[in-house]
Amino acid sequence: MSGDSVVKEILDFLGKLNVEKPVEPGQFIEYATEVPKGRLFAVDGGSAVIIDGGNWTISKIKVSAVGYEADQCISEVSQAYTLGAVIISDKVRLKLDPADAEVESLSIPKSSFEDATDICRAALEQKLITKLAAELKKEDMVLTDGLLPERLPGKPVFVGIAKSSRMRTETGRSMLGWINEASSRQMPNKKWLKKLDGEFVVKFHEKSSLCYRTQVRNIETPEKVIATLAYFSSDPELLGYPYPLLKADKLARFRNGEKAFERSRVKSLARRMGISFIDFDESSTITHDLLNERAYR
Repeated sequence: MSGDSVVKEILDFLGKLNVEKPVEPGQFIEYATEVPKGRLFAVDGGSAVIIDGGNWTISKIKVSAVGYEADQCISEVSQAYTLGAVIISDKVRLKLDPADAEVESLSIPKSSFEDATDICRAALEQKLITKLAAELKKEDMVLTDGLLPERLPGKPVFVGIAKSSRMRTETGRSMLGWINEASSRQMPNKKWLKKLDGEFVVKFHEKSSLCYRTQVRNIETPEKVIATLAYFSSDPELLGYPYPLLKADKLARFRNGEKAFERSRVKSLARRMGISFIDFDESSTITHDLLNERAYR
């Protein structure tokens, strides 16, 4: 069977998923952009495993926050951490620099070892969010990359925007894809929001092709918050995505060159300390990366 024949079979199968009832008129609500009245702080985190020794890892984590008042950037904060994680018995032992006793005492079973870096990153993001919340006023806003945690302080306003979503319809289509397709017919070239089980699906710019699952907390009129976020969503670098989150993402992201530098630095330090097994342990996990490097030669 030819490659095209297989693809046609797959597409035919997917085509049968498109049997959802149409989105009823009136469910998409058009809104106008509003100028923000308070300050907005966007928070994001990034992480990268520097060396994977099979039973242990050394990783880097960054958590960042940027503050805006209208279109003026008023603050940038970024904190980098080094994380060591090792399986001892049936638990993952953690060591963090700068030290954080609360994060280092997290209970992570060995079955979740591969998620340890992300678990610690999320905990550090949450601590930054809590610290910010204590310093902000009720009318200010904290914007996070991803859905909001269940427990949040009573102020300020919190908004979570998920860059991707696995929500699906009953027939198996992407929920956001189905909604976005319907909006392209009912609300072309318009900003809109749609309520969805206590949350929202939002298109933040009329010329963008993207919509996002959005959560809002600590305010009785979440629609006004969404209208404020549209004010921040006109950057052509990623039209329709609030640019404070884009800025926070850049501050927290690890580039390939940075990861390579950190890897070399850790190995050099290990050699000076007389620790000779680092390369041997890393060899238990590195073959897949070596094959990837050679695939494009």
